[in-house]
Amino acid sequence: MPSKRKLCIILNPNGLGHIIRNIKLIKKLNYFFDITIISDKWKVLLFLKKKIKILEINLKLSSNNLNYKKDWIKKFNFNKYDLIFSDNLPEVCFLDKKIILFANFFFHHIKFYNKNIDLVLKKKKIRIYGNYIIQDNKLKKFNNYQIGFLENFTKRSFRFCSSLLISIGTADKSNDNKIINSFKKINYDNRIYIEPRIFSKIEFKNNYRVASYSHQMFSNSIGIALIKLGTSTIINCLKNGIYIVTIDDFITNEEFLINYKNLKKYKLVKKYKNLEIAISKIKKLTDSNLQNYFYRCKNLKWDHMDQFVNIIKKY
Repeated sequence: MPSKRKLCIILNPNGLGHIIRNIKLIKKLNYFFDITIISDKWKVLLFLKKKIKILEINLKLSSNNLNYKKDWIKKFNFNKYDLIFSDNLPEVCFLDKKIILFANFFFHHIKFYNKNIDLVLKKKKIRIYGNYIIQDNKLKKFNNYQIGFLENFTKRSFRFCSSLLISIGTADKSNDNKIINSFKKINYDNRIYIEPRIFSKIEFKNNYRVASYSHQMFSNSIGIALIKLGTSTIINCLKNGIYIVTIDDFITNEEFLINYKNLKKYKLVKKYKNLEIAISKIKKLTDSNLQNYFYRCKNLKWDHMDQFVNIIKKY
């Protein structure tokens, strides 16, 4: 039996979204490749129990500060790998290797623009894959391929649920205090799930619960989500047919703005001026509103994981 090809998978450690969306992909690719993962080890081990080699690296210089540098690449010997797969860290383009990128946007397009990365991506015609709804239009100028969601849509049928998730995320905390203060104006009788980071900072009400962000919460506990538009939370909502709402105060960076524009194009989000107005509109949502949204989500392109695995296998 021939030996497996060596695959290096590099996952942006900014938050958990990049890691979570690749766990199932890694498990499937593990049957065909000898895999090494480069990311924050403790984050990967939260979700991956298989014995796969994980190399620790601090990529905050390049991702969180949005100032792309390729110095971290020098810390590893990439010569031993047959293929490099990188989730949203395009500095790998400087390596003389076979490379596949997955990205819905690039940090260096948002701030501290680095034209050298773009020039190399174009010159080498490096393949970039991204989601057909969420991906930033700027990536279309590269050797870009848009695919459906890697995830599956929920197996459950529609049921009316007016429980609400309020999530402001960790990517941008610039207006946290303003948002927390606005909770005083909320008047909503149904259950509200609130992210742990802000739950302890607001005045408790009997219908408030701590959001677990578990599969159980998204699939069974909530029907509406008032959120900052981080990609991971968006996908969890869409794959469960959860009605997405946002407000002006939640559009705090370019990523959220890109996601808002793309979701709006597919009629998958409503945006209001502030939390108080959003809650008043949410209270008026009917069974028909939520049901129509559920089936709109169901008709999106789901379950493209095996297709993407085959793309990587054949590359």
